[in-house]
Amino acid sequence: MDSNGEINLEVLISSKISMNKSNTEMEHLIFRWLTENLQYLNRLIRMARNNNGNILIDKELPEILAEKIVNIRLSFNCDLKRIDLFAVNFEIGTNHLYSIGNIQFKFYFYQLYEDTSTNHLEDDLPCTFHTCLPSKDFNGLWESLVFDINLQYKLLSYIRTSMIFGKKQIDSTLINWNKVLLLHGPPGTGKTSLCKALAQKLSIIFFQQYACFQLIEINAHSLFSKWFSESGKLVLKLFDSIRDFAEDKSNMIFVLIDEVESLVYDRQRTNSSDPSDAVRVVNALLTQIDSIKRYPNIMILANSNVTNAMDNAFIDRVDIKQFIGYPSIATIYQIYASCILELIKCEMIFNFEKDDRLYQQRSQQSKEDEDSEEEIFLPYDDLIEAIQNDATNDYHDVESLENSRRLLEISKMSENFAGRTLRKLPFLAIALNSNEIDPYITLTQFLHSLERVVIERIQDNEYFNRDANR
Repeated sequence: MDSNGEINLEVLISSKISMNKSNTEMEHLIFRWLTENLQYLNRLIRMARNNNGNILIDKELPEILAEKIVNIRLSFNCDLKRIDLFAVNFEIGTNHLYSIGNIQFKFYFYQLYEDTSTNHLEDDLPCTFHTCLPSKDFNGLWESLVFDINLQYKLLSYIRTSMIFGKKQIDSTLINWNKVLLLHGPPGTGKTSLCKALAQKLSIIFFQQYACFQLIEINAHSLFSKWFSESGKLVLKLFDSIRDFAEDKSNMIFVLIDEVESLVYDRQRTNSSDPSDAVRVVNALLTQIDSIKRYPNIMILANSNVTNAMDNAFIDRVDIKQFIGYPSIATIYQIYASCILELIKCEMIFNFEKDDRLYQQRSQQSKEDEDSEEEIFLPYDDLIEAIQNDATNDYHDVESLENSRRLLEISKMSENFAGRTLRKLPFLAIALNSNEIDPYITLTQFLHSLERVVIERIQDNEYFNRDANR
């Protein structure tokens, strides 16, 4: 059977339950439950279209599953518009392959570590943090990130392939790969978060193939600035500690180098008071990258806001150089929609007017109306198609269409905002409108406030840019 995509089901097992090597019985139960409730599954698919292809099931699990499962994250790596649940076959094939038509189900079972990030390396290396994965701190991080095109899965596929090449012991002298990924672009676009999310995602996918996953974070700028005269030696010491972990082949180690440009500054441009030390740092890092190639269980994830001053020898060692820029209007729309749906879910915003009779019973409606979230905004593609085809009059839900058009206009105003800024503005919009007497805000009020804070942010940016150019 040729696959037209996949639906990944990441099943979080309760920490009170011992993990089994085989979860075939639970896979059967989950698959049967979903395929026997097509209306519910169809609703999940519609909701996922407005949530970057992801949806979380945590409140509606049947009792037989809720005893062992905390939640299930569905991740749709396929064209959601083309899934017709009522016109396909549901199959359980050989080797427990599950499918809906030509779309495969893939199950991943895992548990979370609840320890926060700590420094488990040398005492004199405070610029490093060590996190066991999958971590509670990064839970849901992958789903919260929204990028243009299929960027996340492209990068996930690269690292996944690198890990498989390592396990298969592919000869790196014949097929060259260094296991180094570089994300670069302007500040606030989600580079560091994406690196952490990739490590978390892979620790879930390969959860039962390694005994331990570890993320070691290195703040290159801090390392270089605090111990400039000895930073070359500290780089060597850092990687010695990392190799100690990697000697145990049951460990999988992700090394995150934040602000990597501080460690790989172009040696041809060095003009500091101690240029020889800066050169030693670059040489040390390049040597360490070469030395860890023989370890199949180490991956380097680096990010940078500045790439034009990096040493060419480092750039040449990078397998994938991915630019992360400011989000498109479609992505901005999706980010805003996800923020608003979260605020509605937490009863900070209500999707009806204050003169509505239901206003006095808002909490009760919020709990009872399970379908309310998915009807508030149209998926971006559907909205654009309706506008382009002048088919807006065909929609029976006029309010949903009007909300969507209003949000689209605000999204267009928000071009050239970084993702970090976009996710801050809904907070400011709530703060602008709330008061102690009546803290409740309608969706109409919120959109008006959001537009105001966007205009203020544009004015602030123009002011600061004008000062910077003086």
